[in-house]
Amino acid sequence: MPQTSKTELRKPNHVPMRTNISGFPEYTPSEQLAFDAITSKIRHVYESFGYVPLETAAVERIETLTSKGIDSKEVYALRRLNAQGDDGDKDIALRFDLTVPLARYVAQNYSSLTFPFRRYQCQPVWRGERAQKGRYRQFHQFDLDVIADGKLPLEADAEILAAANTALTAVLPQGTAFTMRINNRKLLTGLVEGAGYAGDDVYKAIKVIDDLEKVTREETINRLKAINTQAKVEALLEAFDWDFQELQNLTPLAQEGKKELVSVLNTIKSLLPNTTNIVADLTIARGLDYYTGTVAETRLHAAPELGSICSGGRYDNLTASLSDRNLPGVGVSIGVSRLAAWLMDQPPYNS
Repeated sequence: MPQTSKTELRKPNHVPMRTNISGFPEYTPSEQLAFDAITSKIRHVYESFGYVPLETAAVERIETLTSKGIDSKEVYALRRLNAQGDDGDKDIALRFDLTVPLARYVAQNYSSLTFPFRRYQCQPVWRGERAQKGRYRQFHQFDLDVIADGKLPLEADAEILAAANTALTAVLPQGTAFTMRINNRKLLTGLVEGAGYAGDDVYKAIKVIDDLEKVTREETINRLKAINTQAKVEALLEAFDWDFQELQNLTPLAQEGKKELVSVLNTIKSLLPNTTNIVADLTIARGLDYYTGTVAETRLHAAPELGSICSGGRYDNLTASLSDRNLPGVGVSIGVSRLAAWLMDQPPYNS
């Protein structure tokens, strides 16, 4: 009878290793406790400002998601295995943010909501991005929005930004510096139009400006000239270096945006008189095309590689394709998964 060696007895079965998919993070119990501590602090601040919680479905219709400026390559469509060709679920996908589902929810539940509707929401979203540290394909966002029935005063923009700034201050280790930079899309659009861009070229130019920090000035100039060779590109970029309140000879749209930006900054100052880290920056664009007024981005001084950890703005027309009612809104989103990835290496979250 053949003998079996001890080595052969210990030889493991050739079973494929089971690992999670890149870009879809999982936490250890201690990391989950740290994550929960972070979101709890944000939730406490938002509730102190009078906002209420909401959760929406993870799945939306593709036509709803792709109508708001998202790259369709980033949307994860859903389909049941072995589904038939006439399957009614073939046109659904995972949400890529929480703002578009909010707009759908408000339009659908208009008659049962009290306006202005002020809600916070912390749930996962999914995007087909290249996975890297602090940037995932599945990640949590912590959103804060207010939606009005009819007119939404600019004070709402200021309150949203003040609440987000307060939440970040509560979450970050004491002394951690960050800057919230705000702009107005009307002002930016007016400057772009004043430089000679028109029609679809305006949005194309704004997309280039949105990447200003990622590429050289020369590359930015070349990309802007490729859109319109006759545009006053150098003059446009020089305007971004000025104090926006000193800009002259603005188009009516830019002048309106300038006035709104001044109003929002002044209101923030009245809400947070001791805060000095909220500043105007005319290069802030936000890539999604549903923003119509105030826009904002936030960066940690100690971790610029994270990009913006808190972004958002005003969207006056987001529900236009979903409802015949005028339901303007404004909101911000903290990229809590991205922020948590950094915070978990910092005290007290790393203990």
